[in-house]
Amino acid sequence: MSTNPETPELHPPDTHHLSSAIGWLELGNPAEADAELQHVSALFQNHPDILEVRWQVCVARKDWETASHVAESLIQHAPESATGWVHRAYALRRV
Repeated sequence: MSTNPETPELHPPDTHHLSSAIGWLELGNPAEADAELQHVSALFQNHPDILEVRWQVCVARKDWETASHVAESLIQHAPESATGWVHRAYALRRV
């Protein structure tokens, strides 16, 4: 997912937790998706791919304030990606 060469690559079991979180979101269960993200190692909690899914969890819960904070983290860790900037604007509009 992440294309920045400076961003460390995710490896199992973190990739499994990320995939499971995405699956739970697709099934409409943001609580289980969030629980899966909690199992990602501390080293990768701010990885852009993890933050992207965490933002989607916030959106599913309509937790716009937290979504804006997650988007800020995404901007901080992947400023070259437009995704964080767009997510922040969207979340702030909803707050």
